[in-house]
Amino acid sequence: MKKETIALFSIAAGAFCTAAVNAEELTADLSLGYESEYVFRGIQLADSSLQAAIDLTYGDFYGGIWTNQPTSDGSSNEFDYYAGYQFVLTDLITADTGITFYQYPDARSIAKSTGDETADEFQHTIDSIDKETTEIYFGANLDAALAPSAYVFYDFDLEVLTLETSVSHEIELDDKNTVVIGGYLGYADPDDSSSYWYYGASADIVYTLSESASISLGLRASANDSNLGLGGTDANIWGGFSFQAGY
Repeated sequence: MKKETIALFSIAAGAFCTAAVNAEELTADLSLGYESEYVFRGIQLADSSLQAAIDLTYGDFYGGIWTNQPTSDGSSNEFDYYAGYQFVLTDLITADTGITFYQYPDARSIAKSTGDETADEFQHTIDSIDKETTEIYFGANLDAALAPSAYVFYDFDLEVLTLETSVSHEIELDDKNTVVIGGYLGYADPDDSSSYWYYGASADIVYTLSESASISLGLRASANDSNLGLGGTDANIWGGFSFQAGY
């Protein structure tokens, strides 16, 4: 499976890069990385994982593919396909709307029963998940200090409404090194189980290799208030690194 995934991304990256050369307004970005844990919206879904993404932008439209491939047994792989549109509302506010298609080819349980009512209800929800879900989103980004943003997500298959707000800030150390810090707070409200809060923060140092390429290394922390995650783990601290290139 891993070899097939690498081959898929190699072929796709080559095709996208060729398209970017032939289309003046089309840009492509590629990222490859490793995370010691995979945490999504405050919930750990896998242990150490390889992650890769290809993003395309054409004018105000964008789309891409993202994948998480666990390096150890016991967790399922994931592919996300997304597309969206950004448009300017005011000089300071940019709106963003789109759709994400989640695919879990080898779906397995991601939370164990812990005796906690909320966690057990969440486990029941996870056990009943199809291997594919579809989510729409709408958000706004503010061009101001800390770059605040707020988003609303709704997954039609899981019937989960999620609200999330985030901030980020960049600190230039010199011509080559930049520190990027960020934080987020979210609230998820499934229709058939209890709602929960989640929150997290990250800090990365980004080293510029060229005008179109960079590498980054950082730490992340995240938690939720309902004991959700692998083995009932509700708080996680982990690290990761990645390579990014634009075409």
